[in-house]
Amino acid sequence: MNLSFPPPDEALETTLLRRSAGGDGAAFGELHRRWRPVLAATVRRMVGSPEETEDVVQETFVALWEKAEGFDARRGRPLTWAMTVARHRAVDRMRALARRGRLHEEAERE
Repeated sequence: MNLSFPPPDEALETTLLRRSAGGDGAAFGELHRRWRPVLAATVRRMVGSPEETEDVVQETFVALWEKAEGFDARRGRPLTWAMTVARHRAVDRMRALARRGRLHEEAERE
């Protein structure tokens, strides 16, 4: 995993999000390049597993693509918004894994 993070550039990232909301795949690709390392590092600390991390990061970028038009620069920074989406996805994944583990334990007991 590449842990070199491009320096945040709020104005550029806001522009890239706006372009992404309009369907600009190249702009979204640049956001992916800029944000993937930091989002993956954050998610990895939460979920632990490299496989789960990859899944959560993928789900996060799908959500960012789908929600790009909802980003409001007056309410926060672009990377902060992306991190919030990633954290929510990671928490959802951890809950699902815990639920799956409980169901598996219950099935074994029966």
